[in-house]
Amino acid sequence: MELNEQKLNVILVDDHRIFRDGFKLVLNSIDNIEVVAETNNGEDLISLLETQTADIIFLDINMPRKDGFATAQEILEKNSEQKIVILTTFDDMEFVNRMTKIGVSGYILKDADYEEIEKAIKQVSIGETYFSTKILVALADKITRSEDGRRNSDNEAGVTHREGQVLELLCQGFKKGRIAEELGISTRTVDKHKENLFAKTGTNNAVSLVVHALRNNLAEL
Repeated sequence: MELNEQKLNVILVDDHRIFRDGFKLVLNSIDNIEVVAETNNGEDLISLLETQTADIIFLDINMPRKDGFATAQEILEKNSEQKIVILTTFDDMEFVNRMTKIGVSGYILKDADYEEIEKAIKQVSIGETYFSTKILVALADKITRSEDGRRNSDNEAGVTHREGQVLELLCQGFKKGRIAEELGISTRTVDKHKENLFAKTGTNNAVSLVVHALRNNLAEL
C-alpha cells in the first residue's frame, strides 16, 4: 500500500508477541514505513527513546512495568511533539478521555483493518489527530442524551456559523494550527470557539465534543 514519499520511522510497543509480530507485518506492507524498534513495556520504550527517534509510536495501554498512560505522559512531557497512537482493545470513554488529556495523536482498536491503519498514519504524520470510527460510534452510544431526549439542531444548541466551521474541522481530526490556517483566524480565536462549544454542548474535551456533535447531527465525520 502506498502512503506517501516521506519515509516514516515507527516504534511498536505491545506486550503480546503474537499480536506485535502480526501488526509489524501490516506496517511493513505499507510503503515508506519502517519499524525501527519494538518492545513489550513502557520502561524499555523510555530507555529506547534516549538513542532512537520515531516519527510515530504505536503504544498499547495494558503493559507490565509501566502502562500506556504513564508511558505516554512521560514521553509527551519531555517532547510534546512526539506523535503517539494508542493501539488497544479498549473503547471505554474514561480511557479515551485520559489519553486525550495526556495529548496523544490517535487512538485505534487492535482489530483495525489495513485501510484504517494507513489512514491513521497518514493523518497523524501531517500533524492531525485520528480516532477510530468504531471508537467514536461506541462512545456516542454511551453519552447521555439531553434531559428531554431530543437531539439538538445547530440552532437549538446555539452554535454560530464560525463555531460550526471549527466543529466540522475538529470532527475531521484537524488540530488547532490547521484549523486556524483553514479558516484564516488565529489559534487563540480557535481556542475561544472551542471554549464556547464546550460550554454550549456541556462537554469538556475534544473527544466528547466530537462525539456529541456526531450524535446530535451538528457535524459529520
